[in-house]
Parts: sequence; C-alpha cells; structure tokens
Amino acid sequence: MKRKIFMILFMVCILLVAADVIRLFFMKEKEPETAHSQYQYVFLAHKKEKFWLDVASGVKEADREMGSDTLLVQYKDFASVGSYVRDAVLSGAKGIIMQGNEWGNEAIKEAKLAGVPILFYDGDYLESGRTAYIGNDNVELGRMAARALIDAMGEAGE
Repeated sequence: MKRKIFMILFMVCILLVAADVIRLFFMKEKEPETAHSQYQYVFLAHKKEKFWLDVASGVKEADREMGSDTLLVQYKDFASVGSYVRDAVLSGAKGIIMQGNEWGNEAIKEAKLAGVPILFYDGDYLESGRTAYIGNDNVELGRMAARALIDAMGEAGE
C-alpha cells in the first residue's frame, strides 16, 4: 500500500514538473489587454483648433523627452467632458490634463477618488477638486492689461 501511494505521489510530481517545463519553453504568456492600456495620460482638448493642436504638440514633445505616452482626445462640446474623464479613468489613465471649467465636475471628483490626478490648464475652477493648475490668474491678467493700456495712452486717453 505504501509503495502504491509513493508511486502516485511520484507521478503527480513528474506531471507538475512536466507542465512547468512545457509552460516555460513552449507557451508565451500574453500581457493583459485593456482599452488604451498603452496610454499613461489623457489630454482633453476642445475641438481641432490650431491653438489646442499646438498645445497637444507640446505634450507629444514632452512624451518623447520623458518616455511617457499621452492620448489626445478632442471634444466638440463642454457637456461631453465628464464622459471623457470617466472613459480615461476606466481605461487606466495615470493622469488627465484638461482645460479648467465647471463641466465634468462630478467625473473629476470621481477621478480624484480613484486616485487619478487632474491637471487644469488655461482656466481654473477650484470647486472641481482638480489636483493642479497651470496658467494665468485671469483677473490679474485683466488688471495688468488695463494698467498697460492706461500707461500707453498717457494723457491722450479720456
């Protein structure tokens, strides 16, 4: 009886070793595939306007320099921003770069809860919960423009 149990255990061990050898030498493991899994970041831009295409080319240049990969997504109306933010989160984006505005606030908060940072550019909206903002203080920019105009006009202005 002991000999029979020993033989069964011995055969099981041989089968396990053989299965490992076959897996190592003959089967290539596939990497998991997800939608846009090659993209680390998503850049949301409004329409195909030259300004945003120029900004997007700067993002692509930074990708080359830093070894990252950013997907450019262009939307036509601000009401669709929330769905694009959600899609980016579901696709596994490590970060989202987008124009700051009040559209998509709930989706932005959901992204933040999922651990996906949101960087605003060109406009800020603090209530959104965004992670960071790159751009001007538009109110201060207006003051500076008004002062420069007054200075340029000198006494000639009314």
